[in-house]
Amino acid sequence: MAAMAVFSSHLIVINHKGEISSNLEKILCTTFFAKIHLSNHSFKPFIMFVLRDQIDRSESSINGQVSKLKEGLIKESRFVGTSLDDVLNLDPKHSTLLSNAFSEDYCHKLNIKIKWRNKIFPDEVLELRKKLIQQIDLVNEENVIKNLTDLYTNLCYNWETISKTGENIFKCKDLEEIKIRDEISAKSINLLTRHRTALAKILDDLINDIINSYKEKEIFDNSIETKCKHDIERCVEERKERVYQEFDSLTNVPYFPKSIVDEYGKKISYQFEYLKDISIQRLNENCIYLKNMSDYKNVNQKIIGEINDLLAKNIHYDNIDAFIRDIEKKFEKIDQENNNRLNSMNRSVDIENIERIFYDISRLILSQNRRKKKYYESVDHFFNEKKSIIGTNISDFQIFIIGFKQSIANFKNELNKKLDDFNGKLEMRCKSEIIDYIDNYIGCNSKCPCCGSKCQNAKGHQGNHRSQFHILDGFFKWMNNDTKQILTNFCWEKFINSKFYICDEEYKKYKNCKEFLLNEHPEWLFDIQENYDVYGKNASNSGNIRFRSQIMRAWMNTRKPLLKEYFINYKIVDKKYDNEWLSLEDEENMLPEDHVPKWNENI
Repeated sequence: MAAMAVFSSHLIVINHKGEISSNLEKILCTTFFAKIHLSNHSFKPFIMFVLRDQIDRSESSINGQVSKLKEGLIKESRFVGTSLDDVLNLDPKHSTLLSNAFSEDYCHKLNIKIKWRNKIFPDEVLELRKKLIQQIDLVNEENVIKNLTDLYTNLCYNWETISKTGENIFKCKDLEEIKIRDEISAKSINLLTRHRTALAKILDDLINDIINSYKEKEIFDNSIETKCKHDIERCVEERKERVYQEFDSLTNVPYFPKSIVDEYGKKISYQFEYLKDISIQRLNENCIYLKNMSDYKNVNQKIIGEINDLLAKNIHYDNIDAFIRDIEKKFEKIDQENNNRLNSMNRSVDIENIERIFYDISRLILSQNRRKKKYYESVDHFFNEKKSIIGTNISDFQIFIIGFKQSIANFKNELNKKLDDFNGKLEMRCKSEIIDYIDNYIGCNSKCPCCGSKCQNAKGHQGNHRSQFHILDGFFKWMNNDTKQILTNFCWEKFINSKFYICDEEYKKYKNCKEFLLNEHPEWLFDIQENYDVYGKNASNSGNIRFRSQIMRAWMNTRKPLLKEYFINYKIVDKKYDNEWLSLEDEENMLPEDHVPKWNENI
């Protein structure tokens, strides 16, 4: 964030409490180095120091601190080669000292501490604001950001630069570490350049020896390829060992941290491994080519031998056509074998896939090694504890027996406590999951306001309610408000939707069922209208007649205990039924008026 301020701001206010610390000096050192290397320093940020809670607000007290800070920055950044004044506008005069915002004293009469607002502090803050505004007005017109779009673009560019390019710089704690890294990096690069050139020449000579050997003998020997591969690996390891020794001697300096030296040592190792892989890859490509050339020549020699054998047999042909056909077959065979050899020679090696597979296998091996190491360390820790416990000599058997019994008792108590906790958590979790399961199984708890049929949608659904089977409104205690007689109508019937008055518990009157639902329960209106389209408009349909008669039969055979309860609470009485309804009564299975429902408690 300090680097973002130095990269993007014309004015930087460092609001600090007390004295200027050494940590602030390190932060400014690092951001100074980053601005030189990662950003153009066409404008110099004006740095203003604001120190709060100052008792001594004389200029000499702060000027000395800022001067000391600037001297430290200049001393630390000598190796950079750029003047501090060319990058940052840092001056001892650019400072403001503020008093405490509150004053505090002890009142002996009241025996309490008293705190009050300091009247000097607001005036000092206003004066500071004037200074800042004056400094902003002095910014060069060329460096002013004109609009928010340019500001956003500038901030995004600076943030991307810091996030990506500046990663190595911001790993360093201060300029001293940057200086050390630059010095070690220069030594390692110089060492690598010198030895890598010499090693590359040696490896090229090894590969060229195989090519020259083939040119002389025109026969490819597989053992030569294996020997050359071993020689490449040996040369790389020997050279890498020499470079390590020289690197150790160059970096064997007390002020070089071991972690940084090891980091650059690993980078050197990666370079040699890369050179070895490239050389072996080149060796493989050349060997494939030489093998194909050798096989091609062997085939030609074999064909020539076969031709000589044919000529030696002195075969007599009956006519010239037979001779030509025989010769054409031989040439076709020769041409096919030559084409096969050429195709195998021209077949490209998929280097990218090989490298990808190689790196995937390497990552897999490293991850498995880390897992094994972690597992080994954990097991080794337990084994060491076991050895230390078993290997301890028992000086007093009686004390050991008492302590052993006590440890077993403590272990038993601890185990019982864990079991109790586990059982409690298990019971709580099981109950919670069972309740959730039952809620999900039951689904939405909403009931149709006209007949009481339950919504069949899932619990917590969004939108309209829905029920596939709407029953009689008598099951939901609807009655005629004038006669107190029970109503036995379907909520989807046509005359209910157009003529009947429906009254709710507050005795509000609506013209019809549709108006009642629209005002009181709009989420049920769509479903009842849909049921009207299916059942109400097609009353003569056999399926609708059967469904209607089933609901009517259920009402006629269960109404007596229901009406008994309705009368107690709402004074609802039974109505008169026509022959169609009365024919649905079942004398044997009808519920009596004193019927008491039996519940299955296990459920």
